Amino acid sequence: MAEAAVAEHGAGHVVALGPVIHNKQVVSRLEEAGLNQSGELETVEPTQAVLIRSHGAPPETFARAASRGLNVIDATCVLVN
Repeated sequence: MAEAAVAEHGAGHVVALGPVIHNKQVVSRLEEAGLNQSGELETVEPTQAVLIRSHGAPPETFARAASRGLNVIDATCVLVN
């Protein structure tokens, strides 16, 4: 999902709220492709998309993103409750 998001929105236009997964090689490859994996919701620009990493995020994060009109890409793993 992260790769597809960068391909769709362009390098530098997708911000993940932390490392997408616990795999240094994949994290490095995604950063090289243009994914910002150290973002904080408050610093995301309206022209950027927010990627919710595989570990998920609390409902408040989704609500804050929606209140700012941000495009949210939910990459939460299906095994996360």
